[in-house]
Amino acid sequence: MQSYVISIPKGTLFCNATGSSQDTRKSNWIKYWKDYSGHRGSYDIKCCSAGCGNQAKYGGHVYFRSNEINLSRYLCIIPICKTCNDDKDCNYNKAGNNLWFVLRRNINALQLPYLGKRPTSADEWKELYGNLPHT
Repeated sequence: MQSYVISIPKGTLFCNATGSSQDTRKSNWIKYWKDYSGHRGSYDIKCCSAGCGNQAKYGGHVYFRSNEINLSRYLCIIPICKTCNDDKDCNYNKAGNNLWFVLRRNINALQLPYLGKRPTSADEWKELYGNLPHT
């Protein structure tokens, strides 16, 4: 699967992608991020959410919101902890008034291929991503 590395500046807002647990193209998204993001240094990585000090054990599927960067339609992978990854208040499209995390530091995000629409439910994930090859 081809991904693109995008440098995202500290302070950028991001939220979880609703239903992304259905994206099973990779069995270990944090390893995928570590292997392909250009990350150098310790593999003990802190969660990307400002104010969170937990270790990032997940490669979280997220969307970014920024006036300076047009990333809102692109699904990306960044290091995130279980607590933040499971935070349902910060899921995209939850009742139209989702909350946003703040990026704690500059990060290289992996932009995943865009398949024509932003999935907002588990069923849409299965429909769009379910038939793609697993790597």
